[in-house]
Amino acid sequence: MRFKQNIEADDFKVKMLRNVQVSPDGEQVVYEALGHLYQRELDNDAVERLTDREGAWELYPSYSRDGSKLVYVTWDDQEQGQIIVRDLRSGNEQVLATGKGKFIEPVFSPDGESVVYRKVRGGYITPDTYGVNPGIYHLALEADAEPRLISENGFQPQFGQRNDRVYLM
Repeated sequence: MRFKQNIEADDFKVKMLRNVQVSPDGEQVVYEALGHLYQRELDNDAVERLTDREGAWELYPSYSRDGSKLVYVTWDDQEQGQIIVRDLRSGNEQVLATGKGKFIEPVFSPDGESVVYRKVRGGYITPDTYGVNPGIYHLALEADAEPRLISENGFQPQFGQRNDRVYLM
């Protein structure tokens, strides 16, 4: 069977949402589609783009527990990745001091004062440049903080109730 596809349309319905995250208060949702982050209030159908960034993909959004901040990663083939913390009230963003690399799965600590994330190697369709020392890292959000490797193995880091325990798959 074949179905006619209009691939030149300016507008179309997105049918695949990635990394959907519901806010802690249950009133909005943020997700990635076509390489950008979007947010939507759950009581209406209005969708808006979260950022105006061009030239880099935006991936893996995650809310702080109080819902005031969002952490996500960017990817650009030349510039590599960055981890961004966005204040959802003001729209101000902080680029975390991770150095260049490929970063995924960032999450806030329960108190919102640090993040853990996974650094991955390249390969397959991306070069392995900046792929040394992969693993799970912890980074405090205070000035001059350095990333600290907490495990060479595991994925999908997450916190329980306390700030001093990170659980991994």
